[in-house]
Amino acid sequence: MIQLLPLPPTKSSGVGGASVWNASGTTWEEKDTTDWCKNSLEKCLLETTTDNYSEKSTESFVAVVKKVTDLKGDASVAIAGGKKRYIYDFHVDIEYEIVDGASTVIATGVLKLPEVHSGNTSDEEELDVQVNKWKTGPKAPDDESGFHTTADCVECRKLLVSDIRKSVLSFVEKFNANF
Repeated sequence: MIQLLPLPPTKSSGVGGASVWNASGTTWEEKDTTDWCKNSLEKCLLETTTDNYSEKSTESFVAVVKKVTDLKGDASVAIAGGKKRYIYDFHVDIEYEIVDGASTVIATGVLKLPEVHSGNTSDEEELDVQVNKWKTGPKAPDDESGFHTTADCVECRKLLVSDIRKSVLSFVEKFNANF
């Protein structure tokens, strides 16, 4: 007589659900999502741009994220006690530039996000974004070559910080939707 043995447990058909052996979700189960999260966070940040029109100099400025550097950390999805938990902790630097209406780069800098983690991204105002000094600062007003005030660039950078916070929240929404 041939005896059939049960098949080994496999993942359930739901995206990011518990394994068959843990269908009730009562045992701690964790899945590493670091690679997906790093790629998704970087993509969300690289898509961040900010437009600012200055009434003072009657010019438009655009702040653009040019590069995401020093992205470190890890992420996972855990199922325990019947609940899904999204766990992540990243540190990232963001290089940006501000250009004027003629697409001339007038300022560059680096923003640091020292703690992007599951405890501080439920509200965009909780996310710490550190603004370092300019790498290349705006030039002083000059009647011959154009007028780019530091105040215009600071305002544009301030708007960029706000949009970066929104991009991080977008990453969190994508993470939650995909796992």
